[in-house]
Order: sequence, then structure tokens, then C-alpha cells
Amino acid sequence: MKVALTYALLCMTTAGVIFAIGPIQRDIQIVQAGAMTSGHVTALNCSNHGSFWYAFTVGDREFGGSGNQGTEKPCGALVPGDRVIVSYLQSDPTVSVGGNPTDALRAELITLAILSLLLPAFILLLIQKLAQECLPWPSTKRAERSH
Repeated sequence: MKVALTYALLCMTTAGVIFAIGPIQRDIQIVQAGAMTSGHVTALNCSNHGSFWYAFTVGDREFGGSGNQGTEKPCGALVPGDRVIVSYLQSDPTVSVGGNPTDALRAELITLAILSLLLPAFILLLIQKLAQECLPWPSTKRAERSH
């Protein structure tokens, strides 16, 4: 029972931390109060999760951002100037995401769920392994090593 409670608390804590530091809040804001426009690729950083930088115009001002979605081609086939769909927060266009914000939010929520379930399990297994290695009485492994 204690292990299950500890696991549940670790899962919730992990989810809270990821939610607080990750892009989920930004994506929710853009889904709720965002707009879409067309921009263009300005630079490539394909070795970093296939990401690129983009620029877009709102009114008479140009804004920029980075992402890995919103184009018809994979990053390796992009060149500066290629079209990218950009979603941005209408009240603050400096907050943007390449592509459809609903897709970005869905991907982030899946990542949140996977990490929130697996990371605590890994931590508990590691703690259990370390506890077994540090027991004050001789274990079978220690007895075998001393012969």
C-alpha cells in the first residue's frame, strides 16, 4: 500500500512539474485565444528534434519563433523562405507555435502522461535496488563475493 501511494504521489508531482515548466500552458492559451497565419522559415536547426526558426507578420510588426511543426516537408528538406503555418496568441504575438496548436497540445499531453507514469516507476525501482545493495545484513550476493 505504501508503495502504491508513493507511486501515485510521484506521478502527480512529476505531472505538476512538467506542466509548470513545459509548453503545455502556452499551447492551451493559443488554443483558447490564438490565431493562425502564414510565416516563413528563417533558419534550420534540424539536429535539434527537426526544429527551425520562423518569422511571421501581425499587423505591421514581424515576430519570430522556433518549432518543428507547421510545414509540408520534414526539416531536412526545408530551405529558408519555405512557408510555415504559425499559431500565435492574439494578445501577445511573441507567444507562438509552428502549426496547429491543438496538435502541439495533444503531443505535449501524451509526453506528459508517459513521463508521469514511467519516471516515478524508474525512481522507485532505483530506490529499491539501492536499498537492497545497502542492507546492513549480508545478502546472498555479498556472501558469495566473500568466498
